[in-house]
Amino acid sequence: MTSIGPDLLALTTGQLLEVTGLTRRQLQHFETAGAVTPLKRGRPRRGHPANWSLMQTVAAAYAKAFLDAGCHPSWAYEAARWVAGQHPAALKGEFAQGKTLLALLPTGEGRLVHPHFKTHATREQRLMVAQLDLQKCYERVCRRAVELVERPADKKAGRHVQ
Repeated sequence: MTSIGPDLLALTTGQLLEVTGLTRRQLQHFETAGAVTPLKRGRPRRGHPANWSLMQTVAAAYAKAFLDAGCHPSWAYEAARWVAGQHPAALKGEFAQGKTLLALLPTGEGRLVHPHFKTHATREQRLMVAQLDLQKCYERVCRRAVELVERPADKKAGRHVQ
């Protein structure tokens, strides 16, 4: 089996849902809001799913992290739009500098910043920042996507090969 670089992956809608933990309905809301867009749109019939890039998948997972953290959906959509527009190499460069938290500006622009806590930050605030760590989200999505794509067909279908 050859190892696939995560930057070259294209996932089906079902794979994106499995990797991100989103429901189909949540993904539809993200699409309707313009937060994510597939590389190739699927057709309504079964067996013709959309294809999603790695960055669209990361964007969807990061938007879900915003929702799970209790943020308003509009923040999740803006975060997804920003992440989807980034190149993996640029993100990795920011991560190497310790910039892992997305700061969204009123203009719709964003930038990664160092997570910083005041001495009186609550446990809930610290947990929310940890939940919104883009580097952890990116690495988790890459790892799961590669595992899913490289998994043998028999395992995907639930059959074990002896």
